[in-house]
Amino acid sequence: MTATNHGWYGRGSVRLARAGRSLVVRIDAVTTRGGRLKKEVAGFFRRDYRQQRPTHDPWVVTIWVVGERGRFDVDNAAKACLDALTGVVWHDDSQVWRLTVEKLDGDGPRIFVQATPGKPTDGAGALSSLLDQVDQSS
Repeated sequence: MTATNHGWYGRGSVRLARAGRSLVVRIDAVTTRGGRLKKEVAGFFRRDYRQQRPTHDPWVVTIWVVGERGRFDVDNAAKACLDALTGVVWHDDSQVWRLTVEKLDGDGPRIFVQATPGKPTDGAGALSSLLDQVDQSS
């Protein structure tokens, strides 16, 4: 196994890079059909990145859908990506504590997924701050 293309593992439609503790998955076989995406992603991990094993840890996940302005619903893209990484990165997508999904203009279609182990640290504070603002504006 060798890193290619400036730190990306793999050469097909699915590639992976490490950024600190995060896994960054690049998917060029863009689809919101969970079964097809899961097959592509599972095949990549079986062939090109065998050292990844699913954990029981909590995860923070960010998904960027690039170059698909009107074609994909972000909720469908999120579900397909979470399902594709189930059994590979985590055992169950209920381990995802925070999920952010965003569409971006750009060269695509392509999906990037950043998965970082651990719980988010700012959630309760952000919710308290929001509720304080709501209470003050009433």
